[in-house]
Amino acid sequence: MTSPLDSTQNSKQPKIDNVRQNVNSAIHHVSNAVHPAIDSLTSSAHNTVDRLADAAGNAAENMDLKTAQLNAARLRLSEKVRSQIQTRPLLTLGVAVASGFALSWLIKSRRSTKSGG
Repeated sequence: MTSPLDSTQNSKQPKIDNVRQNVNSAIHHVSNAVHPAIDSLTSSAHNTVDRLADAAGNAAENMDLKTAQLNAARLRLSEKVRSQIQTRPLLTLGVAVASGFALSWLIKSRRSTKSGG
């Protein structure tokens, strides 16, 4: 013999199965709709990362090139100054002394201006 509870559960089971099938179908449709968007987003993210990596690589190469150019310019300038000092040592010494006096005078005049007199 079947109890009333069993008969109620048996009558609700097809409805539950129908709801389960509808929910699963909805999930499947949402999943199918979302997949292309996720794929597109993933592809865009990969492309962005690739472009940023390329830009960083180019910036590093440019920085290396500029560093090498600056080092070469520094070496040329050092050699030129060394040559001038060897060619005219007394003139170089005079310029250094005069520069020292001028710098000292400038610093002293700034200190007296800041202190009020």
